[in-house]
Amino acid sequence: MNAFPAAPRELDFGALLSLTFANLRLVCWQVLSYLAVVAVLAFAVPLAGDGPTGLLGLGLYLGGQYWLYHSLLKARGMLETSRIHALGFVGLAAVLFFPIMFGLALFVLPGLFLVARWIAAPAFIVARGEGVFPAARLSWQAVRGNTGKLAGAVALLFVLVSLIGG
Repeated sequence: MNAFPAAPRELDFGALLSLTFANLRLVCWQVLSYLAVVAVLAFAVPLAGDGPTGLLGLGLYLGGQYWLYHSLLKARGMLETSRIHALGFVGLAAVLFFPIMFGLALFVLPGLFLVARWIAAPAFIVARGEGVFPAARLSWQAVRGNTGKLAGAVALLFVLVSLIGG
């Protein structure tokens, strides 16, 4: 297991970025593999048509996200269960999708706030096997005090993805 120092309770933006890049280095091959598959699918799926490929793409996206969370939590020694909690992971995505999209459509800031508050919820499902609503509640509590910084990081990520993706 890799020994990482515990994250301080109050994070400044630099510490948040530092921990993010440390985590990316820890699972760099998994991230590169995931990005390679996404790139191949981005070119292949439009050629296959619009029908069931949308569901296939969504399934592969959620499966890839679960795999990345699992890989990182395992590498950090934070995986408390070896069971796969894919149904809870998909349920969380379905439940949180609508309030986040509503917040983003209403005005960007409420959506960013919700993303920041629920950003840790998938980790609680993958690492502990928590249910959808307990994971959302635990995430809400875990990021308290860092919501603004996390919302800033999420906004920066949205801008970067928009610039790269067009």
